[in-house]
Amino acid sequence: MRFGIPAAAHRGATRGTVSKGVRTYEEGGNRVTAANPAPARGVIIVGPGQHFGIELVRRFRAEGYRIGIVARREVGLAEIRTIAGDEDVLTESADVSDATAFSDALVRLAERLGTVDGLIYNPKVSFKASVLGTRAADLDHAMTVNVTGAMVAVQTLLPWLEPAGGSVVLTGGGYKDEPAPDKFALSIGKAGLHALYRALNQPLQRRGVRMKTIIIDGAIRRGAEGPSSSALLADFYWSIFEGGASRVHRFPSRTPPSDQMDLLL
Repeated sequence: MRFGIPAAAHRGATRGTVSKGVRTYEEGGNRVTAANPAPARGVIIVGPGQHFGIELVRRFRAEGYRIGIVARREVGLAEIRTIAGDEDVLTESADVSDATAFSDALVRLAERLGTVDGLIYNPKVSFKASVLGTRAADLDHAMTVNVTGAMVAVQTLLPWLEPAGGSVVLTGGGYKDEPAPDKFALSIGKAGLHALYRALNQPLQRRGVRMKTIIIDGAIRRGAEGPSSSALLADFYWSIFEGGASRVHRFPSRTPPSDQMDLLL
């Protein structure tokens, strides 16, 4: 069998080629052209997180997406591969603070997936220290992971996201609105990430890419019930990802995702 057509139908066929989503072959002296099946949709998750990463992967796989994951710890990646048990969950180990290695890992995943319809950026650096007790080097590292890495991810994946008309979802946090006295680095990092969202919004929309951010108020725990539920959050991510407009969303919220407006400062 060649190109999914019974061998008997290929008597007289001399050659076949595949390019740009189209397959071409000769059959009985006639040139035949047909579209290749579209590749499965793909989404890349950076920093899946220990509290809702597994649920996020399962939710998107349930919708037929192939998943690419970038994480710093190979242990965490191994756990996801074991629990997911799925050959369509691809992983790369890379440190977001190493821009070159991180970008290379994203490219490898994008090439393996074939199509990238979405990017979910979730890494964060958080440690207990006030603004007066935070070392400059620690703040630099936190900003690199919390903000710069998101910029690098968008820049790197834009050649895949643009033709797919994809979506970018940044994981924000309520500390951007009410900085925690003992979590200065995380507070300033989430504020910076929100500024990045606003800076990217219009340029990406002009390229047909939807820009969204989910501001999580409070802590999420695997297996928890109610507003802290990781499964509920994974459902929320899916609804935001599939939604149309570029917008700011909060979790948990009494307002349906489709009705939330980008009115946050």
